[in-house]
Amino acid sequence: VGDSRIYLLRDKKLHQITEDHTRVNEMVKLGVITKEQALYHPGRNVITRAVGAQPAIQMDTLVKEVKPGDVFLMCSDGMSNKIDPEELELRLLAPGTEEEKAKKLVTIANDNGGEDNISVILVRCGAASETDVASAALTDAAIKAISIFDGLDTTVVDEMVRVSETKTYKAGDTVFAEGDPGGALYVII
Repeated sequence: VGDSRIYLLRDKKLHQITEDHTRVNEMVKLGVITKEQALYHPGRNVITRAVGAQPAIQMDTLVKEVKPGDVFLMCSDGMSNKIDPEELELRLLAPGTEEEKAKKLVTIANDNGGEDNISVILVRCGAASETDVASAALTDAAIKAISIFDGLDTTVVDEMVRVSETKTYKAGDTVFAEGDPGGALYVII
């Protein structure tokens, strides 16, 4: 909601993954003005959706697959209006920690005029541990291999994986006993 942005840096390429809720962006989408004209349009800060402006609000939601090495940049318009996407990409690809890069972006935005608030959050996604990957793969494979789940939509299988829990038992361990409360489905491999 509003004109703060989220960018995704993936495979050394920066993508804006949110949409600005501004009058100028609406004009660009309708073809009334170009993206270049929008940069200097006098109404570029007129917000069309904002938290607290109305009793109810329409929020954009986005589901995105996260890959190891992805970097998410969340920033206020005080930063995105002062640093063009090409420079953002270069700064995010530069050596250094996410904390150092975030501080540098704030400095650059301030040096470029910085009259608005400047907020930056950088998140780098790491690789899952081998245990996490093995557990997830085993759970997914287990669900798909069980005949009673044949024909289930991938979305349903993904949700089952999300809510399932993988446990390892040694031979002779008790998984559940007669009289234990129900409410769970056990898949034993």
